[in-house]
Amino acid sequence: MLVKINNIPFPQVPSEGNPLTHGIRHWAQEQTTDILLGVLDSIRNVFIDFSYSVALVGCGLCILFWVVGWNKGKKWAGILYLANVLIKFLLMGGMIHGS
Repeated sequence: MLVKINNIPFPQVPSEGNPLTHGIRHWAQEQTTDILLGVLDSIRNVFIDFSYSVALVGCGLCILFWVVGWNKGKKWAGILYLANVLIKFLLMGGMIHGS
């Protein structure tokens, strides 16, 4: 069936659209999803490594302060280490990836 626009005949496009553009859209949607999931995974890895660095430096400073005379140094070193373990456990999917 032909549709006329300004007396120019055009074939009627089916309601689902052009199959070629549908395939391209589907491919682009898959690629975009893969890219976004990769970016989120990279951000998660950076956050896990950053939390490890903060815990390592913080625990070291707390232990040094405890040696110097700060009574709560051991407590805060344990809290920092526990927070690091919890962040790893929550963001890495429990024990699936190991610790």
